Amino acid sequence: MDLSKVKWIVIVAVLLGLGWILFTDSGKDFLYKRYTESTPGVDAAQDAKDEKGLSRLAGLLFRTFRYEDAANVLDTATKRYPDGDMFYINSYTLARCEENLENYQAAVDILLMLRDEGAPFIDDRVPSSEIIERRMQQLVEMHGLQPIPPLAGQ
Repeated sequence: MDLSKVKWIVIVAVLLGLGWILFTDSGKDFLYKRYTESTPGVDAAQDAKDEKGLSRLAGLLFRTFRYEDAANVLDTATKRYPDGDMFYINSYTLARCEENLENYQAAVDILLMLRDEGAPFIDDRVPSSEIIERRMQQLVEMHGLQPIPPLAGQ
């Protein structure tokens, strides 16, 4: 029995399904609902999966220049899982989204929170404190924002 036709039909169907999930609003909404349907705090293992799923979805949206959608997903992730493993990197990516959406003060506020909480020392996926400080300074200078308060103890 020749299965080559069946194989190609399955391959095409899988590719179409992946394309639908990754590049359409209904696919994005499907994944968003999937990762937000459970109640946070009930099952730690499910919370970790959902947080990671929201982070991956937001990363895909960010890489495909859908910054507003990515910001919404990241906002949900940071609010649902403020103590999660991905909180600081999600917050940093949210700051980058806000910058791309020209919400410069919001970006600076998030970067300030990351700096003040020592996020680069807690999560090695977050850029160093020097990079965060430099980015905040650039945003303030380029867009005439409020001066950055010094780090406590300086």
